Amino acid sequence: MQEGLELRKRAMELAKDAAEKAAETLKAEREALKARIEYLKQVVKAAKHAEKAAAKEFKSYLKEMENQAASSDATAEPAPAKKRGRGRPRKSTTAKKAAAGTTKKRGRGRPKKSETAKAAAAPAEKKRGRGRPRKSESAKATTTTATKKRGRGRPPKPKPALEGDDLTQLTRLGDRVMEVMYKYGIKTFEDMANTSVDRLREILRENNMSKFRNPAPWPKEAKKLAAKKK
Repeated sequence: MQEGLELRKRAMELAKDAAEKAAETLKAEREALKARIEYLKQVVKAAKHAEKAAAKEFKSYLKEMENQAASSDATAEPAPAKKRGRGRPRKSTTAKKAAAGTTKKRGRGRPKKSETAKAAAAPAEKKRGRGRPRKSESAKATTTTATKKRGRGRPPKPKPALEGDDLTQLTRLGDRVMEVMYKYGIKTFEDMANTSVDRLREILRENNMSKFRNPAPWPKEAKKLAAKKK
């Protein structure tokens, strides 16, 4: 009887020790789980911060590229300088002032006639100097009615008839880009309005035209032009 009680008492002590050890193990696992959760929270927070920084940097990069494209378009086509026609070069203002103050020299040619020679030659018929003969009045009339000759240079190429709308009304979209858009089936303002910006960028990239062109405003502008057209 005494031995049975001792055995039960010992079994109860062993069970108590096992329960305490299990409780300690469970507590340690809970602490480890809490630490793991805090670590994951820190990782998620850092990832969100990195995502915001990357989005901000990407927006600034796009803005910088648009500014560069605008500046390059402005400097790519400077206004052509006016060319002076044939003849003697234009005198400077200082040369004009110097020439006005000095006495005019007579150029090469016949010597100046005296007053008596002028009076004698006045009633006589004036002779024409060297050069081409003077045209008659009939010849002048025929030349005025004749068509004017075109200046130097190649004649301008006539623009082909458009199959759709004039897409060059959109911002920074020229004739070459319009031809490419026609090849891809984008021929009207409505087609352009229904095309995504990603698709337009892909088309420009395939034809090596995406360096200084931003197609982001094209669909919106095309939508407005299509509404006006209706």
